[in-house]
Formats: sequence, C-alpha cells, structure tokens
Amino acid sequence: MIMKKNLATALATGLFLLGVAGMAHSTPVTVNGLTFSEVGTGVTITGGSGTGTQSDPITLQETITGLDVTMSIAGLNSWGNGNLTGSNHDSGFWLLKEVTNNTGADWNFYDHELQEILGTPSPDGDGLSFAQGANSLRPWWSDVFMSYNEVITTRDYINFFDGIVPDTATVSFLYAITDNSPVATFYLRQRPNYEGDPVPEPATMLLLGTGLAGLVGARRRKKA
Repeated sequence: MIMKKNLATALATGLFLLGVAGMAHSTPVTVNGLTFSEVGTGVTITGGSGTGTQSDPITLQETITGLDVTMSIAGLNSWGNGNLTGSNHDSGFWLLKEVTNNTGADWNFYDHELQEILGTPSPDGDGLSFAQGANSLRPWWSDVFMSYNEVITTRDYINFFDGIVPDTATVSFLYAITDNSPVATFYLRQRPNYEGDPVPEPATMLLLGTGLAGLVGARRRKKA
C-alpha cells in the first residue's frame, strides 16, 4: 500500500514538473540595454540585435503560437541612450520585429498595442506611444501588410492589414517606440488576426522598394 502511494506521488510530481517545463519561458533577451521578456505563453523570443537607430533598429526574432500574446520591455527609464528616433520625445528607439506565424492559421491582421500597466490600455497623455506627433517618422512599415490603422485615444495601437501571412511564414514590422516619462517596465501586446477598431482613413504604406524597405533587406542579407 505504501509502495503504491509512493508510486502515485512520484507520478504526480513527475507530471507536475513536466507541465512546469512545458510552461517555461526562454531566457530574456537584452539588446543595447533594453531587456525583452515573454509574459505568459504564446510567444517565444528567439533572438535580438541592433542599437535602436533607424539605420540599425533593435531587431527581435519571435515565434507566435497564440492569438493574444504580450512581451515586457524593461530598462528604458535608466537607458543612457536618450531618444534614438529623431523625434522630440525624451526616450525612444526603433524596433524591427521579425515574427514567425506558428498558430496554425493564416493572418489577415496584426495588432500591436502599448501598455504602461499590464492589462490596461495606454491612455493618451501617459507619455508612452508609437512616437506620437512625430509625423516625419511615418509611415510605419511591414513587408507583407500594405496598410495600417493607428489610434492613440482609447488605446495606443497600430493595426496592420491588407496582406496575408500564411502559417509557418514570417512577417516583419518596423516602427518607433517613445516615452516622455519612462517607467521601469512597459508592455507590448500583440494580437494576430485582431481587426481592431474602425478608423475613418487608414494610413497606406508605400515603402516597398524604397530606402526603408531596402534597409531591412540589407540587414537580412547581412545576417544570412
């Protein structure tokens, strides 16, 4: 009886440890003083490089398996690099995301949302934004999605559309993140296939074949 009980306990312990291992996150990625970490499940950060300038953006490689995922970004409040975007904000950097679709479904939309408090939309006026007011930095770019909607009132987000990312394919996004009153950690929520709120006039991106798209292509060739 005791042996059976011990065996059952050992089996339960083994299953628990297996479950914990399955939920384990990869090691946080630190790039030029900023640390990017997975929050919850559904996203795996597989690599990072760059400095944060437009010509050398912080570049993250990610694999997405969920439809509502979040990563944390820590260190902007103590970052010694100031604002590398060229805008008038106190702190900022360019971010190039290379995202692999491993959800089992094609993507028709891709939503990026900033949050200063996890789970709470970033309101207009908290200082955190996708370079709010810096129109010279726009349009934002994707190698697959040709258009995007951007809203800064109800929540701070960019919603890309007009494109299809098949399952197992990779899509790239390039945009700037800035903050006038940086906190120790903020969050980037990502939702593939989330259509977002309707906006009267979507911004149309015409950067394929231009210098910005060429820059991204050059970085890819350099890494290859």
